[in-house]
Amino acid sequence: IEVRSAGSQPADKVNPAAVEAMAELGIDMSAEIPKVLTTAAVKESDVVITM
Repeated sequence: IEVRSAGSQPADKVNPAAVEAMAELGIDMSAEIPKVLTTAAVKESDVVITM
């Protein structure tokens, strides 16, 4: 399973509270940047979940 996250209007940086919460679980997201959702990414996906 490959999971991706993207948004239609992504922020300039990942929410610091999210980075901190993931760090508590041993997941380093400090180098992650928000990504825009592209048509290509949607076409390559089997399932798209929106919020």
